[in-house]
Amino acid sequence: MTLCITSNLAGLAYSTFIGGAGNEMGRDNSMDGYGKYYIIGQTNGAGWPLVNAYQTVFQGAPNDNTIAVFSPQVARAKVWPLSQ
Repeated sequence: MTLCITSNLAGLAYSTFIGGAGNEMGRDNSMDGYGKYYIIGQTNGAGWPLVNAYQTVFQGAPNDNTIAVFSPQVARAKVWPLSQ
């Protein structure tokens, strides 16, 4: 689950869930100066949501690495899986 709090910390701007059919794990996260929120992690299953993916299928290794990018407009997330 990803939660975005308003800049004045007064409330919830949005929340969402991202995941697939396996076990997903967030390893790190960051926000850039433009308000884009990045989550770096891993998945061990198929079904991870993809937009403009470098790798379009789970490679069957113990885990595939992932990067999810959320824009401040929350119109659409971009998600890239990266093989180990």
